[in-house]
Amino acid sequence: MEFIVGRYDKDTGKSLNLDLPGATVCDPMVEERRLADIWVPETKGLFDAHAMREKADEWRELATDVFEWIGMASSMGPLQPLLSASASAGAKALARDVCTYTVPEPRKREHLGSVSFSGLVSAKAISRLVDELTAEAAETQGQSDVVVCVWGHEDAPVSWGVNEHNYMVSGENMYAQIRQPSSNQCVAFQACGPWDTFS
Repeated sequence: MEFIVGRYDKDTGKSLNLDLPGATVCDPMVEERRLADIWVPETKGLFDAHAMREKADEWRELATDVFEWIGMASSMGPLQPLLSASASAGAKALARDVCTYTVPEPRKREHLGSVSFSGLVSAKAISRLVDELTAEAAETQGQSDVVVCVWGHEDAPVSWGVNEHNYMVSGENMYAQIRQPSSNQCVAFQACGPWDTFS
């Protein structure tokens, strides 16, 4: 039987070594990408408090569209042509065979930087990293948003909270955030199963 075990400093979230017979160290993999000329949905409406109250249905539709885009942008690979503002006809044909997704309007052309971490990463380490990226974006990017997408192990104990695991806990363990450093605001999205009592 194989399983993944993590040991972390409770204050910093830093990964600590485990002295177990037969254990191997699995360092997180880091991948940086630059994505040029990508369609990005307009997000400023997400931070409009008036729209949240007075136009709740339109706001919810925009939020759903943006959440879907975050998932597409996070997965990339063969889906990248779907987001490209300058994709060739061949790439568009390939994309149509994979999926019928189109970036919602209003949208704009952007150049994006993407950093992906794969592996067992503590919640505190994720929080610290996101805070650092947000602070850096506030200093260097001006009006740019910071998008965070975290996919955890499905049905992991962390998704149960202090509850006993049962059919009322689906174990969804994914969330996304759009942070707007210029206004110090954040919109968070979380995928919840139909029977979730905690997620």
